[in-house]
Amino acid sequence: TSPKADHERPDQSWLNEGEPLVIFGSDAQTGVKSMHYSIDSAPESTVTGDRIELRLPDGLHEVHYQAEDLAGNRSEPRSIVLGVDGSPPTAWIEPSESDRPTLVRAFAADSRAGLESAQFVYRPAGSFAVWEPFGEVQHPSAAAPQALSLSARLPDLALPDGDYELGVVVRDRDQVTVAAWTTG
Repeated sequence: TSPKADHERPDQSWLNEGEPLVIFGSDAQTGVKSMHYSIDSAPESTVTGDRIELRLPDGLHEVHYQAEDLAGNRSEPRSIVLGVDGSPPTAWIEPSESDRPTLVRAFAADSRAGLESAQFVYRPAGSFAVWEPFGEVQHPSAAAPQALSLSARLPDLALPDGDYELGVVVRDRDQVTVAAWTTG
């Protein structure tokens, strides 16, 4: 029988920069002798053993791979197309309008993997208090996953008087999180 080849987290289409793509082989009868792979139409490379950890550069990649057992049989060819995102998302909070000071607006963007979600947070200014979320968790549209304009009302009537830091926590599809904040 032929060996089998697969990769970890087969449902993931994006990796963080520096995060490896792990490819592995298995063969219950003779064991795996080597793994063969090619990245972006480059010539095939061979690694002895049943596991490879590939660290790919920023961008989109197509990886083809196979396992070879000790008897010389190769697995069915496999491939994965995935992106590597070395850039965190960006976000900024817009200044409040003087006639609507509790309306908070922000913009978030991620040019690679696309955005997963964003949400506003607040805490007393200058404190190390836990950031408290407010407003709904917001998601970009499927048609435009790289950008998100969001808004929410600060729960000012429920807060004691004082200055507060406002933030927006943004998560992109490869789970990189950034925060932008302002004090006011």
